[in-house]
Amino acid sequence: MTPEDNNPQEQALTAVVRRFVLGVVLGLIPVLLHLFSSGALDDLTWNATKISFLASVSLVCGVLSAIFGKRFLNVLRGILETGAF
Repeated sequence: MTPEDNNPQEQALTAVVRRFVLGVVLGLIPVLLHLFSSGALDDLTWNATKISFLASVSLVCGVLSAIFGKRFLNVLRGILETGAF
């Protein structure tokens, strides 16, 4: 048996999914760092607004990184490196 070659469309789809997941994780880091530094995590009352904001920021970063690719990921990396959040 010979190994099957991956379809270029499948490779493109996996690249988009990989960029989306990386964007979600990188978008989540500044929000969590801000929550830790502001002391918002000290009180354990998480309301729907905090949770929806946290989820929406990370999902928007994921979608933008899936669409724009490395350009947007470089912007997120620059934000993390400079600490401009």
